[in-house]
Amino acid sequence: MSKMFILLSVMMLSLLLLVSCDMLPGGGGGSAAELLPELEGYNTIEGQSFTDALTSLGVMATLAGQPQFGAPIAGISAIVGCYQEAGAVSTRVYSDPNIPQNSGIVAVGDRAALLNPITFMQCVPDTNLRGPQSPTLEPCSHSYTLTRDNNEFYILYAGLTADVCHAFCSRLEGCTAH
Repeated sequence: MSKMFILLSVMMLSLLLLVSCDMLPGGGGGSAAELLPELEGYNTIEGQSFTDALTSLGVMATLAGQPQFGAPIAGISAIVGCYQEAGAVSTRVYSDPNIPQNSGIVAVGDRAALLNPITFMQCVPDTNLRGPQSPTLEPCSHSYTLTRDNNEFYILYAGLTADVCHAFCSRLEGCTAH
């Protein structure tokens, strides 16, 4: 089982447990998309799956000879993509044009949208995402809650390298992890 799959599964389940413990309606202020950071020197794409965005940015072609990136990219794309399609998160994919491995995704979930239990049931990771011989990769990730404009935002990010996670955290409001 891929470490990335386990890591993302734990992150998403932690996020959902956090949401389910407080079922009060959200304040409705602010927008999740407003919290997505701008990173100088990075190419970005919004509104696409992680895999599609990396393909559009030319990263998938560059990483084609490096199979250790395949399972983590597929896992991130499947889990975050489901929540994005359900309207529960806003995402942006980032890639350093000079170092394609410095690619990642930031997802900001609006508490009010994440409270829908149907979304959880639809987006629980499918067992077919796990490969029996998944390569070992040490990706980075972090999640935290930001209170802003009478609402709570659940911010998650995952990257293929520590460099991209440092870049995310330095530009995300309230991030202190990297």
